[in-house]
Amino acid sequence: MVGGIIDRRYNAKTHGAQSRPSEVEILAHLEIILGDGASDMRLDPSDSVTFAALELADREARLDAAQAAYVAAQSLERDGEWDAMIGSIEDVLCEVYLNARDLREGRARLLACNRQSIEAALRLKLLAGCYLREAESKRHVALVAYLACAEADFPKRTISHP
Repeated sequence: MVGGIIDRRYNAKTHGAQSRPSEVEILAHLEIILGDGASDMRLDPSDSVTFAALELADREARLDAAQAAYVAAQSLERDGEWDAMIGSIEDVLCEVYLNARDLREGRARLLACNRQSIEAALRLKLLAGCYLREAESKRHVALVAYLACAEADFPKRTISHP
């Protein structure tokens, strides 16, 4: 947290949606992009096509992580931290003798925590959707850059008709 504001990068890494992919995942995508044996060859990052392919492979792996986080978030109905707080309030209400006013306040807090638990789960679903759209957008930019570099090296074939 920076100055009372949650750092978005930390938040995204916490959810796993934007964490750095492993080299194995990147190499798997690189082999799809460049063809079999791409992980065995020596890659020259100063080459524009290779650099664009590496960037695209990284973005594909990040998109996979964002999609997995999105799918995992869709099954959430309640937030676990809020549910733990609800359990603590229930324990206090059951174990401590309370007058009627305190009991009403405890029940009101239970209802408020219940609502917060559901809303927190909905926020996590929305957040996962935002991360997914952002990953898709960045992958699209990397794909366009790769295709532009690859097209410069491998021009389109033109078919001439007589």
